[in-house]
Amino acid sequence: MKFKNKVLAFFIILPCVSHATLTDYSKIETDCRKKNQDINNSVVMGCADQASDAAKKDMNIVYQKIYKIIQAREMPDITNKFEAAQKNWIASRENWCDVQGFIIGSPMYSVCRMDLNISRVNELNDLLEQIQD
Repeated sequence: MKFKNKVLAFFIILPCVSHATLTDYSKIETDCRKKNQDINNSVVMGCADQASDAAKKDMNIVYQKIYKIIQAREMPDITNKFEAAQKNWIASRENWCDVQGFIIGSPMYSVCRMDLNISRVNELNDLLEQIQD
């Protein structure tokens, strides 16, 4: 590997190491519910949204790291497929959670997204660990 590529890889991987520990999303939701003693659909949805937002933030960070690694390896076809896969995953998440929300009830619109976002950030983090040099 050329020195320039090693330096580039170092700067790509360095942020990955600093963000290796992901947020405890269940703690976010649990703490939120503890603050709101009167649990109702709005509280459940609001707390799920807080945890979901934290997961989405981490998901975007991990996604960008993977994207940069793939892009640095000069694999435009794989870069495009990775981007398309994420877009398709988002569309699938939206459709699936809308179905659950409609059939099960309104809190599922948020709880489903929270669950899927947490799962996805873990999937992406697993991929990131596999492709780091």
